Amino acid sequence: MRKLFARAGVSLQLTKTALAAGLSWWLAEALFSRARPYFAPLAAILTIQVTVAKSVSLGGQRILGVAGGIVVSFAVAHWLGVSAGSVALVVLTAMGLAAALGLGPNAVTQSAITGLLVMALGTRASYAAARLVDTVLGALVAVLVNALLIPPDATPAAVHAVSGLSTLIGQRLTDLPDPVGTGQPLVDRLATTRAVVAGASESLRFAPLLRGRRRRLERLRRAERMLVRLTWRVLDLEDTVRELTPADRRQFVRFNRLRAAMQEVLARYSTWVVHPDDAACVRLHRAAQAVTEEWTAAQTVPAQPAALSPLYTTAVANLARLVPELGALPPARS
Repeated sequence: MRKLFARAGVSLQLTKTALAAGLSWWLAEALFSRARPYFAPLAAILTIQVTVAKSVSLGGQRILGVAGGIVVSFAVAHWLGVSAGSVALVVLTAMGLAAALGLGPNAVTQSAITGLLVMALGTRASYAAARLVDTVLGALVAVLVNALLIPPDATPAAVHAVSGLSTLIGQRLTDLPDPVGTGQPLVDRLATTRAVVAGASESLRFAPLLRGRRRRLERLRRAERMLVRLTWRVLDLEDTVRELTPADRRQFVRFNRLRAAMQEVLARYSTWVVHPDDAACVRLHRAAQAVTEEWTAAQTVPAQPAALSPLYTTAVANLARLVPELGALPPARS
């Protein structure tokens, strides 16, 4: 359905917004017999967001802002009447109260707008009640439309972000013992991956139709935590290797099989996280077992020359710290 909307040149989000606006107007007419209930579709248009969670948050802020603006404007108008000074006082009081209560930026703005409109159009209970009810209706319709009509799902983006980070870490391992460039690209990819996974988590909040995605997202979170540790260990390893003497670097060839085994795990994981079938899981765990075996074999290498730099020993220690983390892989099935 997303592709159908795209071919028509209309995004799914725009379609949802239009549907929520029309449905809000129709419901307000049918339920409250109002000829032009424009506040209901207005609330719906302003409530629809990229994720259901953001729609819930924004809708709640609008409702609280409208309610606060009505209360403040009625109180000020009752005691001071309507004038330039009382309008300024309503705006100041409504916005200050919303900000002090931590209701959110949208509530702060909405409280001032509502207070101003109530003062300008007359402090009639019927107008204030209609505005509040229509706002609640429009916000509720917007949230339901966003949650039930192809709800936003950022899980696929998180899957590819985690897979890409795993692949890049493996490439950095492959570049040893001659690291290419700085580690900034890896740091940048790490930051992007964490942001994408966080966005996927938010996209599943208040989305009952996406409940089945939550277990996969939890695996991605565990993977993200593992890859965060791996990223910093690999960067630490690169820094250490850069300081090795030429003679020490020649000795690094003894550990090529170990590094190749580690890179294989990261490549297998990158594949498995996109296509988590049983065969890929078996290959992944076999690769992790090979890392443990290669590290055990590396420790049995005869003693190195006495002139071997202590930094080389540090590099090997960093490799050892990667091993248990590579083995801590999430299960294939939920």
